[in-house]
Amino acid sequence: MKTIMPLTLFAAFAAFDLSPASAADLAPVEARAELELPLATPEGRDRLVLSAKGPGEGRQALGAYLTADLILPTLDLRWAYGLTDRLTLQVRGASGFGFGIYQAALGLRYTFLDVGALALAAEVSTRALLFVAPGELGGTAGVDPRLLVSVGPDDLQVTLTAGAQYWAKGGLEPGLPLLYHASLGLEVAAVTAASATIQLGILYDTTSANLPVIPTLLVGGSL
Repeated sequence: MKTIMPLTLFAAFAAFDLSPASAADLAPVEARAELELPLATPEGRDRLVLSAKGPGEGRQALGAYLTADLILPTLDLRWAYGLTDRLTLQVRGASGFGFGIYQAALGLRYTFLDVGALALAAEVSTRALLFVAPGELGGTAGVDPRLLVSVGPDDLQVTLTAGAQYWAKGGLEPGLPLLYHASLGLEVAAVTAASATIQLGILYDTTSANLPVIPTLLVGGSL
């Protein structure tokens, strides 16, 4: 919940009786008016999952999202924990709907610049992918480095992400040796202590000649 702090404004003015009888002893009369304005303390940061800022030291954020692209819809769960104010642990698990495709990732994000409304971070994670089908089992592992730029107040973060996924071929044919990705996401903190999230992105598959560019959509929220 957001904390509402009252801010009291004071207005004072002087009134004078300008009649000749009282001109010698002008006495100021003070009038006082009070106006209370709600000021919200910034508590949105502890719900940030996608942002370069991270939730902050000792704080955690759990996000649940639905992602969609031209391949399959996916349930995507992400957990972010602030090891320090700048170093964030990232854990992710994803499962495709109606498909035996599962993903897991473990990574670290370091915020090397945070000047209020602007934050820059670098992240690297290890990823695993498992494919299960009747009579077939495959899997691979990879690494996913990326850069993040976030702008805006803690309650409204716009994040641009760019990176590449390097995959070993493993048991998947023809394999996923290299994928480039870029995305633009929006995290909006609500007064219910939750954040709504939407992210648009693209994947560029260097192994595909027919459909190298794949659009992606992520929607959900975080606590």
